[in-house]
Amino acid sequence: LHPSVNKNNLQQTWQMFLGCLLVTVITLARAASTPSTQAVSTYCSGSSNSSSFCIMAVRNTITSTIAFTVYSKSTGWVGFGTGNAMSGSLMFIGWNNGANAVISQRSGNGHNTPSYNSNPDFTVANTPSTVAIPNTANIVYTFTLPDTTSVISTSGSSSFIYAYSSSGPSNPSSPSSNFPQHSSYGGFTLDVSKLGTSTVGSSTADYDYRMVHGIAMFIAWAVLPPAAIFIARYLKDAWGHNWYRSHKWIMLGGVGIFTTAGMFLVELNLADGVQRFTSSNHAIIGTIVALAVYPSQILLGFLSNQLWTASRVAVPWWDKVHWWLGRSVCVLAAVNIHLGLNLYGAGTGLIVVFWIWIVAIFVVFYLMGERKYGGAVHHIAKQASDESLEMHDPRYTPVH
Repeated sequence: LHPSVNKNNLQQTWQMFLGCLLVTVITLARAASTPSTQAVSTYCSGSSNSSSFCIMAVRNTITSTIAFTVYSKSTGWVGFGTGNAMSGSLMFIGWNNGANAVISQRSGNGHNTPSYNSNPDFTVANTPSTVAIPNTANIVYTFTLPDTTSVISTSGSSSFIYAYSSSGPSNPSSPSSNFPQHSSYGGFTLDVSKLGTSTVGSSTADYDYRMVHGIAMFIAWAVLPPAAIFIARYLKDAWGHNWYRSHKWIMLGGVGIFTTAGMFLVELNLADGVQRFTSSNHAIIGTIVALAVYPSQILLGFLSNQLWTASRVAVPWWDKVHWWLGRSVCVLAAVNIHLGLNLYGAGTGLIVVFWIWIVAIFVVFYLMGERKYGGAVHHIAKQASDESLEMHDPRYTPVH
């Protein structure tokens, strides 16, 4: 690395350390005078005098409100939101219109511009005289929410995200105006649960669990089910009774484990107050697939195995339901992965690669399954010799 790069990094690190130290000292001084009816929590991304993002939350039990004051040296816009990620986050964005600050309440939608809320929950307020706003601040705004709000907890620490940009909105006078993408962002915590105290929030690791969620769900629904279906459809003769064991454990163990992991990762990034099952079409379809169709398909698979008989002369309806439900849920899962990529803000290239993968699965089914293995193998009476029983029925034990 160039020596000037290391020097700049050291300077930035030293400035952030001094900034955090200064905020801590100021907060500790304020703590001694914090009334027993209030709880104060502050966070700055650097020195409070030169920071591009600072926030103070004041909980007041007399007025039953929580006041948020945000200030920044940024000349464009600055805001914060609930949770650990943009998707599903309730956001409060502010900028100057030339005379006053404009506050805009928004709802996060992946990496797209957050949607404007025309019926905001907040009440604009004057910045308290007790908040020391530095001369370097270009944007300052304060608003209050009822202390029953889901934006911040009154029983523990709450996680937030912040962002800012040096470029302003296209129509500064309107709270519904479009605004450019952030130039910097991060995460932090605030805690207003302890009355009579003043605390300093901490920075949170900016790790995007949504990407890991997407990878887990891609494996769970775009890799493992096609493999399990291929085995069940084409490899009964080639694999003998091992086809059923492989099919069962891929669907029960593999899909189950990766789906559970994917749902757990959603919980890690779930913003406060967001409905986990209905926040988007992606969430609704994912809930249906994971908690309704998938368990039903597992039960149908066990039922089909238990009801299998070597003497049957046709494929029964419950087997066909199992087939078509499995195929349908794979198609639905592919559509939902596409919706998830859009929600995440994935580029066109990644989405194209995903659908190339889906097309490749159909090509493999045709070339390998239909051409090489001669098509689907079914359990019907004409295959019910002792030899085929041993290959097709996992419960069969040959008599010697």
